[in-house]
Amino acid sequence: MKKVEQSGRVLMIGPVQEFGVNKTRKRVVRIDASGGGTSSVVEFVLMHDNVEKGDLIKVGEDVEVTGYLMGRLHKGTDEVERCFMELQVFKIAKVGKVVL
Repeated sequence: MKKVEQSGRVLMIGPVQEFGVNKTRKRVVRIDASGGGTSSVVEFVLMHDNVEKGDLIKVGEDVEVTGYLMGRLHKGTDEVERCFMELQVFKIAKVGKVVL
């Protein structure tokens, strides 16, 4: 796992989703990480007990997130192997204030 830090302005905070037999909880958040340059939108996920932490931030706020870059391989029914990656965040800091 690779620890990653990224800052940007909150664009979207998705609803809490549950899936699987264990009712795993997940929430997607997107930030604009361009800093005024070339467009760069970063999507990250809050998992399990971290999903409520999305309630502590608002669209338009500047934040810095810290998480782990996670990846997995999946072979579909077409027998093509695909790699899926996501940034699972465990800490969110507003400008000058730690939220999570």
